[in-house]
Formats: sequence, structure tokens, C-alpha cells
Amino acid sequence: MQKRPYFRNSITELEAIYSLNASDRSILILLSKELMHRNTPKAKALLQKVDKSLIGDGPVSPPTPSIPRKIEPDASARVAIECGHCGESNFVSVLPDIVQHLSCAHCRTSYEALYKHGVMRSKFAQKPANSSSGIPPWVWVLLAAAAVAAIYVFK
Repeated sequence: MQKRPYFRNSITELEAIYSLNASDRSILILLSKELMHRNTPKAKALLQKVDKSLIGDGPVSPPTPSIPRKIEPDASARVAIECGHCGESNFVSVLPDIVQHLSCAHCRTSYEALYKHGVMRSKFAQKPANSSSGIPPWVWVLLAAAAVAAIYVFK
């Protein structure tokens, strides 16, 4: 399990998690641990609320039965997608119902990303077959120069 499961969540998302899980002690503990790493005024205020809920002074009440509301991401929300070929993380903007055509910043493999129904889906293109033998191009230039020199020497 990840040490900080809420590391990539914004403070707005953490506030929503708190409001939806105010009586779930395990989630409150994870929130408290995450908020201890944050220094913004909103994070400090939420940490105080979470800590009060944990010690029993806060508004810990059983959740009211309601239909969960969909939390729409804000315009600046981004998620990390791990490249299917090189494993590098790439940050993708959360744009609901829009197919984004992107490429990995490290290996340039193209992929598509689609955020739909609260889930980011990605589809990586097949990695092109590498026609070279894995030898750097400068080695081929050096070998060609050596071959040309050998032809002139042994004429």
C-alpha cells in the first residue's frame, strides 16, 4: 500500500473526502497523516477538523443516507499516468469526456487519455519495432570512416 494515498489530491478533494467520510476512523487517520505534510491555511484548518473528529470533539455523526454526488474536477486538476513502455509518469489534465492525444515526455510513445465517469483511461500505441541493432549511430559513423580509411591504405 502507498504510504501517502492522498498525495496527489487537491485540498478541495480532501475536503470532499472528509465530508463524505467524517465517521470513518481509518480514512480520518489517513487524511490527518496527509494534512500534516501540507502548510496552506485550508490544509491546517481541515487538519484541525479531522483531529477533532478523531478525538471525539468534532462533528462525528453517522453519514446520512443520501445519493453520492458526483465531484467534478476543477479546471486545474491533473493526474499522473505511467507510460506503458518506459514507466515514466506523465501528467494529464482532467478534461471530462474529451479524448486527449498525447505522447510520453521521456520515450515519445503516443497515447490517448480520456476522463469519463470519474476514471482516467489511457491507451498507449504499440511501440514501433526498433530496426536498429541497439548500437549508437556514432559507432556506425566511426566504422564507416575506418572502412574508408582501410580502403585507401590497402590500395
